[in-house]
Amino acid sequence: MKYLLALAMLLATASAQQSAIPEVVQLRDEPGRNPYQQTVVNDVCELATTCQVTFSSVPAHTRLVVTRFNASAFNTNGSNTMVYSVLTDPAEKIVNTFPHTTPVSTTSFANDSTLAYYDAGQTPIVKVNNEVGLISIRVTLSGYLVHLP
Repeated sequence: MKYLLALAMLLATASAQQSAIPEVVQLRDEPGRNPYQQTVVNDVCELATTCQVTFSSVPAHTRLVVTRFNASAFNTNGSNTMVYSVLTDPAEKIVNTFPHTTPVSTTSFANDSTLAYYDAGQTPIVKVNNEVGLISIRVTLSGYLVHLP
């Protein structure tokens, strides 16, 4: 009987210790968990006033959260020309617009924070615009991926 009582107490203690262990929780929305960065270059703009880059589609069961936008544009004329980038969704709905610095030596830059969401299968699209023509553009989107159930 003494042994049964000791065994019962041991089992009760082990059971209490197991319930005190916290559950593992996954923070699916934590930015550092699944970082994202992609750079796309279009070097065949052929002096067009609008030059476009299309990013990779967002993988299945995932949402892309874009938090940073960076672009450089190489123009035909570096003096006093307005250069700006437009971030759109696949339906060409404008998500955000980014003015570039005044072009110096035919190059202009944009670097800004943003907040844009793209669901599985969607592709971010960026159009860079300049009234005198573009030679090439380089665009980088940064942020993180959220895995969805």
